[in-house]
Amino acid sequence: MKLREYLDRLNEMIKENPECLEYDVITAKDDEGNGYDHVHWTPSVGMLIDGGYGFCSDEEDWNEDQEFSYEEEDRTQFKPDSVCLN
Repeated sequence: MKLREYLDRLNEMIKENPECLEYDVITAKDDEGNGYDHVHWTPSVGMLIDGGYGFCSDEEDWNEDQEFSYEEEDRTQFKPDSVCLN
């Protein structure tokens, strides 16, 4: 899903139910509803790395991070490509 689609749906929900602006924001643990949790942090723009097992939200973190297995030549290219919701 792209951020535009996500935002369009949020805007529809707000238009239809303006009171939802005061609701808590939660997230489902999976698509079957096997658990829920509150969203605690604001979204951040960054780059998904290492096959989806990592996320760097700024170039400083990217340059200091030694935990992931990306190739050395890839380390010089911090290119944000995703939004982390929480």
